[in-house]
Amino acid sequence: MGDQSSPKTAAIARYIDLILVILGQVLILLLFFVEDLTGYLIVPIMALNATGLGIRAKRNGRGVLPFVLLGCFFPLIVPVIAIAVMIFRSGRRHIERKPVGVYGHIAVAAIILVTGAVLMDSFSLALVCTIAGIIWAISGKQGRYTTKQKLVRVGIYAIAFAMVLGMKSVNNRISQKNAGTIIAACEKYLEKNGEYPGSLNDLVPVFLSRVPSARYTLISGGFRYYRMSGQTGNNYRLMYVYEAPFARNVYVSAEKKWRSID
Repeated sequence: MGDQSSPKTAAIARYIDLILVILGQVLILLLFFVEDLTGYLIVPIMALNATGLGIRAKRNGRGVLPFVLLGCFFPLIVPVIAIAVMIFRSGRRHIERKPVGVYGHIAVAAIILVTGAVLMDSFSLALVCTIAGIIWAISGKQGRYTTKQKLVRVGIYAIAFAMVLGMKSVNNRISQKNAGTIIAACEKYLEKNGEYPGSLNDLVPVFLSRVPSARYTLISGGFRYYRMSGQTGNNYRLMYVYEAPFARNVYVSAEKKWRSID
């Protein structure tokens, strides 16, 4: 038995970093199907990515901290690419590394755009990643750039961040407009039925043709609706995430007001 389990144990120990990163990616895919788990899974996802990359970086004699931060701030796909590159180059450390070219920085800036706007819709995440990208672009030890080259690379990240801000501004307007549409439909439902709907799907198709999205983002892009009953009568709360992963706007029907909660 010992002879049979030893190779398996050795293989797991050898690729534990890759296994951790893959588990992190599996949890991210789970978020696409169950939005309610975002608040619970975001920390484990970051921990799995950061631990896996940190272990591999230490094995390869690289700086651990940059890869730990990479795993935290770029949770999707990037950790898999980073660890694959480290595994592939683990036996080639004697080869002198060339400085990252313009296309490499464009690729990283594109990842910031996709992660900060399309995937998460997070200003804070995009800001931290942009600052990290700019520092990386202008402070490389190998093959230092000229002032003009540095400005070009800084401009790449600045453009990506500006695009994140633009898309977030559009999403904010969409959220306000669609929330107003849902609130008006709920009031019409109350007038006709004497109570608020049990779910947003109850508004379709009489009061709404379909339930609108809160934001155009892959994670936490929908509205959440909760109807509550008490001594003061039926009321509800309408919520959406405006700054992933935790910041939310909540409309309280009993007060006819919006609240921001983290």
